[in-house]
Amino acid sequence: VLVDGRLPVTVVTGLPVRATHVDLELTPAPGPPPPPRRTAGDPPANGPEPDLARVVGTVLDAGGRPVPEGSPVPRGRGVFDLTLDGRSGERGAGLAGLAGFTVRLDDERIATVPTDLGGPGVAGSFRLALDTGGLSAGPHTIEVRLYGAAADVRPSSAFVSFFLS
Repeated sequence: VLVDGRLPVTVVTGLPVRATHVDLELTPAPGPPPPPRRTAGDPPANGPEPDLARVVGTVLDAGGRPVPEGSPVPRGRGVFDLTLDGRSGERGAGLAGLAGFTVRLDDERIATVPTDLGGPGVAGSFRLALDTGGLSAGPHTIEVRLYGAAADVRPSSAFVSFFLS
């Protein structure tokens, strides 16, 4: 039985010793065999996993207006409009609490936003300023990576691509 995350063990010996390394071999208790081991493809034992919010992102011009479909984003300043839609998780196993998210532009982190200061967040809307002046003309990618508040919720990523003039 673990106590404060440690296994209390007492070694009785007639010699003055100090344990510097201990190996512990776990063996099953006598009786019926243990249940079969789970594999990565098995469904979770306690039902479907909860989902993190769905990412909806749009690159806007410097004035916060949508760029017409198929048109390049003007160089200089821009705005990344980000919506984390929690309604998508309501249909499945539920919505997982959100600890925060990161935003990367062409693999370079440009923002880290915690969302669990008063308890885990689940959804919301955010606007981030983009400085595109130092970027080359052509295609670029923004990655939004969400991190769950619980350790058993896998991070998820979504990508938004845009073309810079």
